[in-house]
Amino acid sequence: MEFLITGRMILPRIGPSSTKTKTVPVKFTGSFDHAEVPFAVGARATLVAGAIATVTLDKVIDPLGEKAWIVSSLSYEIVRK
Repeated sequence: MEFLITGRMILPRIGPSSTKTKTVPVKFTGSFDHAEVPFAVGARATLVAGAIATVTLDKVIDPLGEKAWIVSSLSYEIVRK
């Protein structure tokens, strides 16, 4: 099995809140290699879907002493059409 999840997100400005949660659309692609039963012939299924990523960011102080965001949680939900 092979998956590739791609998308983009603009980080929010760093303000007084120590945590931010954002949802963004992403593209989910991949392939799944399997055997066709009963003949055990190799086959490949292609996977393509839209998904929503939920990203939780936590405010930290980086090694240079600046405020920065780190990803503390990341989850995906496939969108059904």
